[in-house]
Amino acid sequence: MELLQLRRFVAVAEQRNISKAARELSVSQPALSRSVHSLEEEVGVALFERTSQGLELTKAGSVLLRQAREILALETRALQEMISVANEDYTIQMIVRCIEKFLVDIIHEYSILYPQMNFSILQNDDIALQKQQFDLIIAGPLSDETGFTRHKLLTERILCALPETHPFAAQEKLSLEQFRSFSLIQFGGRRQIQWFMKYQLLERGLDLTPQFICDDVRTGCNLVASGLGALLIPEYAVDIQINPNIRLLPVEGLEITRDAYLYHRANVRLSEQVENFSRFVMNYFRKLNVNADI
Repeated sequence: MELLQLRRFVAVAEQRNISKAARELSVSQPALSRSVHSLEEEVGVALFERTSQGLELTKAGSVLLRQAREILALETRALQEMISVANEDYTIQMIVRCIEKFLVDIIHEYSILYPQMNFSILQNDDIALQKQQFDLIIAGPLSDETGFTRHKLLTERILCALPETHPFAAQEKLSLEQFRSFSLIQFGGRRQIQWFMKYQLLERGLDLTPQFICDDVRTGCNLVASGLGALLIPEYAVDIQINPNIRLLPVEGLEITRDAYLYHRANVRLSEQVENFSRFVMNYFRKLNVNADI
């Protein structure tokens, strides 16, 4: 007894007509009749009897119909579970802490090539980092890089975000005095970038107390756009086309840069899917004509 036989038997039982069932299944009527007859021979009993109103199930046929529906439903569930498990193998777990400007474009381009790929993108997730619940990390220098392999993607400047309507926004750059005239907005959730910024300012003799501390780029940019202060931000952390209410300018005397890297665990063999995506990301930045260490 095969699943195909059961599927055809159920169709005939529900339609109570060989011709209608054949059209539903897109098979010829003789082929369907042979399939039902073969099933009856295999089980050794008649499954249908002809009446003036069409085919009627025998008692044995009614029993088989109930069991066949359960078997076919089980087949459907099994297929769904297998597909679900297969899709899990195609989910890339990423922690993204920098160059967010390019993230959507990277995912979009890759999804066109590999539409079956899924992504789980985490930001500011120290727990996932500590428990090593990730495949890849896109970030600036980590505080502890032991056990990681890294590939440099690019070097980005640290710029000052200010409201697009501010008089200084028309300039090519800010002076240090102009920068000091703003209330300072600072990242708090991204501890690595927070301490990096603080160290860079202190090294230049600037011990500035932030008036606002925010956990993410979007909140920081919204505070800037509202005219509440200025924010030192990596130049590729935000897309100005999406955030037209702010302007990014360099500050004279604050020529700060940081490198962005693609990390993966050195002691873990990458799956084929993760390895392919890693190559795609590195090639993406190579095409941008930046100084990638690949």
